[in-house]
Amino acid sequence: MLFKNVLHAARVAALAAEKPLYAVTGGRLAKGRFLSAVPTEKIGTDVKIVAESDDSVTLAKFGPDGKILDGDFKILTATDLHLYNDPAVIDLTLQKFADRVRETKPDLILITGDSVVSRWQQLDAVQFAAFMDRFGVYWAYCFGNHEAREEKGPFKERLFDSLCRGRYSLCRYGKPELFGVGNYAIDILAGENTLRETLVLLDSGRDILDERRRKDGVPDGVDGYDYIKPEQTAWYLSHLAACRKKYGAAKNMLFFHIPVPEFAEVWEQGEDGRFTPTGKADLLYGWQNESVGASPFNSGLFDAAAANGCDAIFCGHDHMNGWAAKLRGVTLVYTQAGDYGGCYAPDNFRKLGIPEKDWYLGATLTTLHPDGEFTVEPVIGR
Repeated sequence: MLFKNVLHAARVAALAAEKPLYAVTGGRLAKGRFLSAVPTEKIGTDVKIVAESDDSVTLAKFGPDGKILDGDFKILTATDLHLYNDPAVIDLTLQKFADRVRETKPDLILITGDSVVSRWQQLDAVQFAAFMDRFGVYWAYCFGNHEAREEKGPFKERLFDSLCRGRYSLCRYGKPELFGVGNYAIDILAGENTLRETLVLLDSGRDILDERRRKDGVPDGVDGYDYIKPEQTAWYLSHLAACRKKYGAAKNMLFFHIPVPEFAEVWEQGEDGRFTPTGKADLLYGWQNESVGASPFNSGLFDAAAANGCDAIFCGHDHMNGWAAKLRGVTLVYTQAGDYGGCYAPDNFRKLGIPEKDWYLGATLTTLHPDGEFTVEPVIGR
């Protein structure tokens, strides 16, 4: 812990030392300081932490009288901000994101990976946490496939450590025996002994690892994007069991980066390259313009979730897809990508002949209602 504290202090000092240079040159130098360039509005929050552990946080929204409120609870989900190395693109992406926060005034913000990915990752994790804290709203982060090239390790753990240190950060490392870093739950209460919803964040990895094949039953020759591991699913189910024991219910939603294979059941691609709904799911809204980048190995997470009261599964990863559809009782959601130029989405929109005013980049707003229902809607930043 002492080593981590020293490293974190060094990163903070490095960023502080650049601040005068950034100010004097009008941003021409020390361009990595994206925190200095983007104005934000403090939203504030009525949400408080009720309890916490190494792998979970319990939240509730309180009224002026100190009692838990059971009204609407708004969750803004963003993904794939891809804060690369171009200062102008970073500024635009974060300004669009800040606009969506100001527009929706959420009670909680979730980032599902592929966001802090520049060559200065360790520094950027510090200032990204500071950027998020400026909204005065609780937030949480799970890793995508671009943040780190390791399952576990000092680089990935230090990166997550900086995200955990935010004043309003709910990030938790999770159980050390699980795959990855950052497998944790956020339990939201609607009353002192009433669970409104459990939000479960998982590290969906990067690529299939050879050392996992025999352990997880992945056939030889099956390669590609990673999958949620059986021990992560087992932990998820154990947390739900604990919720049922304590609250009598375990309504839940899952948030991670790489989609499960069932996302590919919603749309199909024709010979002309265009995607149309398969009819297997009830499409709520949205568009698909690229194939689903799921793992070729199905670890069974969707079936386990569907059998255990899962309301929705939120993923990112595929920037050209943004939709929600109900499949076998579970709402699958492609969160709108938030990258305005650091990766491939803008170029591909242009290739498809879609004008900039019609790009569906942005974020996704989920509202939990007092009657136990929820709504999901895209929040587009043209």
